[in-house]
Amino acid sequence: MLIEETKISFENARGLLETGLLAIKNKDGVIDFQNVKKVDSSAVALALGWLREAEKAGGSLKLANRPASFNTLLKLYGLSEVFK
Repeated sequence: MLIEETKISFENARGLLETGLLAIKNKDGVIDFQNVKKVDSSAVALALGWLREAEKAGGSLKLANRPASFNTLLKLYGLSEVFK
């Protein structure tokens, strides 16, 4: 699933969560951040929610083309190893 938005924040997190969950349900285990330039901690919460659902469905999750700001948040929260 390609994220169309250029920013992930509290304001659009709910819609992105639902879109990502639908993609995971349809066996699309890749979330592509190619267009995303800015994130807040909502992006980390989204990724954790998507990962939880992917694992429940017996699949995996890959977060492609992550922006540096997202990787920084993962490191800050001690989640870098979870999302290699």
